[in-house]
Amino acid sequence: AQMEALWSPQEKAGVQRMLLAAAVGSPQSVRAQLGAIVEQTAADELIVAGAIHDHAARLRSYELLASL
Repeated sequence: AQMEALWSPQEKAGVQRMLLAAAVGSPQSVRAQLGAIVEQTAADELIVAGAIHDHAARLRSYELLASL
């Protein structure tokens, strides 16, 4: 509820749209979520972005993704 006072309806809609294609969690969970995204969108390519500040953690995240 705190965000409601901070963002505009357009910003809120943009974040909600972006989160429709988000995959977060364990490798198994991310694999399932990515599979669902591909199935729903018929995408033949995915672009991955990780907003992880710590370089080692970001690298580990990409390593886990690559192992899927």
